[in-house]
Amino acid sequence: MHGSDPSLVQGFRSQVGDVEVPGHMGAMLEFHLAQAGFDSMGITAQVPHYLAQFQYPQSAQTLLNSLSMITGLALPAGGLDELAAKATQEIEEQLEGNDEFTTVVAALEHQYDQVHSADNDASFSQPEKVPTGDELAAQFESFLRDLDAEEGSPES
Repeated sequence: MHGSDPSLVQGFRSQVGDVEVPGHMGAMLEFHLAQAGFDSMGITAQVPHYLAQFQYPQSAQTLLNSLSMITGLALPAGGLDELAAKATQEIEEQLEGNDEFTTVVAALEHQYDQVHSADNDASFSQPEKVPTGDELAAQFESFLRDLDAEEGSPES
């Protein structure tokens, strides 16, 4: 998730961390809107690389749902549910009878789940509580006081 004003995306966690990509029209538009005084933000959805040859409307569904949540608008799905179900069925049909590919996909999905299992409780669509500067300063001061107290105490 990214935006022209950091407060728009504060507390949201990215599923993938930092990503460096070539510039694109959306980034240029976001940049120029910010220069003109307009706030903006962008959303992304990933398609598993092993499904790149398939139609994958689940990503469009994710983007539309995120946009609805962010804006509060009820946006029409335009048949995406049916398309997503059809795509899932087609993918499953392609996987049937191809044990090697099925094994690879299962391993990739397991690896993804392991890496992202810590993110399951803190969904990307829900902001997490980030401590304020004052809260961080208070914790740091407390740490330093405790450190001074330990250094000042007689060693055993």
